[in-house]
Amino acid sequence: MRDSVIAFLLIALLLWPSAAVPLAAEDFGPVPFAEQQADVEAAFAMTLEDYPATPGDVYELVFRSDRGIYRAQFVVEHDYQLQLDLFGTLNVRGMSFPEVRDQVRERVMQQYPNSYPRLVIVRVGEFHVHLSGEVIESGWYRVNALSRLQDVVDERATAFAALRQVIVHDDRGEAQSWDLFAASRDGQPEQNPYVRPGDRIELLRAERQVRLSGEVRRPGMYELLPGEALGELIERYGDGFTRTADHKRVAIRRVPEQPDRASERLRVNFRSVSGPDTALRDQDAVTVPTREEFLPVVFFEGAVRPDGPGGEPAGDLRDGERASELQFARFAYRFDEGELLSEAALAVQEEFRGAADLREAYIVRSGMGGVRRVNLEELLYRGSVEQDMELSDGDRIVIPFQQRFVTVTGAVNNPGLFRYVQGRTFEYYLDLAGGTNINQTWVRRPLIRGRDGERRSRSEVIQPEDRIHMRKVSPALYLGIAGAMAGSVLAIWALLDTDRSPIPWD
Repeated sequence: MRDSVIAFLLIALLLWPSAAVPLAAEDFGPVPFAEQQADVEAAFAMTLEDYPATPGDVYELVFRSDRGIYRAQFVVEHDYQLQLDLFGTLNVRGMSFPEVRDQVRERVMQQYPNSYPRLVIVRVGEFHVHLSGEVIESGWYRVNALSRLQDVVDERATAFAALRQVIVHDDRGEAQSWDLFAASRDGQPEQNPYVRPGDRIELLRAERQVRLSGEVRRPGMYELLPGEALGELIERYGDGFTRTADHKRVAIRRVPEQPDRASERLRVNFRSVSGPDTALRDQDAVTVPTREEFLPVVFFEGAVRPDGPGGEPAGDLRDGERASELQFARFAYRFDEGELLSEAALAVQEEFRGAADLREAYIVRSGMGGVRRVNLEELLYRGSVEQDMELSDGDRIVIPFQQRFVTVTGAVNNPGLFRYVQGRTFEYYLDLAGGTNINQTWVRRPLIRGRDGERRSRSEVIQPEDRIHMRKVSPALYLGIAGAMAGSVLAIWALLDTDRSPIPWD
């Protein structure tokens, strides 16, 4: 009897899983999940119901017995065999991890009831897949078991790759086609499968790609399937027209078949009977215009951005730099019927240049409306209702430059237009102009006038657009005038002296 017991214990020890490692008594109890699972990707894989068992996956089995808690790690081999030692071999090809887990649990429970077995993923498998065809560079690429087909293709496909028919040859030579557009646009995850070890992915060249732009909800470059026409492009791929779309003037620009022509343009009324059935060719460019192109228009002119809305603002001059000719710009603004000048000015106020003189703006009315001065500064920032008016088609809103410059002319060495610097007197600008020309004047007595033409004192601080004129007063001129005056005085004296009679004395 004693020998039988000893033999039974020896056999049990021999059959115990070789990879199992007993823990100390103080380690008994629930095993924290943080100890079971340290790899982030492995943790994520365990949350997926469809994560496929993959060669290279590392699993850890934990269960209890009357001797304590034991752990064992197992690797899925290249032929999808999972060697579980005491619990046999399991072929996991085509199985998801939840299915593998349930089968392993069942095997453990058969031999060790109430052992509470747990199977977790320690590391996800890594492997190579081959990419060829319409790709930037063909070759083998290293991926892991969480990679899907679109993850592999997206950054490696060329602009001409056919994503509606991606062919995958598996390790057994079987081929299947997948539609990545349907996976991303229509939310069909079954069209974006996990890549598997040994997959050979082949990208064909797209037979028909068409660019869609303009007033549609989803503009972009699309690959059309055989039989799909303009209607499918706009309604399915472009997700339909926007509210401002002009359905009657859909433009199609295409490369003609004749080699001597660069391009040709078609106009299609989408609302006509044959409009949606209009056939499209490879590399056609379809544009849906907006009805707003036919809205009435006004023009903002003068001190505005050179390129209109979105243009680059012009830089200011540096202190003392001579100003060149100011750039007069113009852009069109389309408005709704009944729109006010204040509304239009608020919409485009970012396009006004820093040198714009909003106080001196004026509007040239279309037709015979004449010219009306408008203080846009009052209108924009103080809500001056009396300055406001409804716009008319063809109106021109002219915004002059607030010329923050000072003009120096006359008897100076370098007359011209100079940038205004706050707080300076006329002498500063006179120095910028090279000082007085001694051949033309020998006094520093300028004539200063403001932008309104009023004469200003020499002691006042110069303001923008002031004009400083140095009068030409030369010494020769003064001597000539003095000589002429002296001669005249002597002549008059001589004349008076000649006509004088002696006073008789009694």
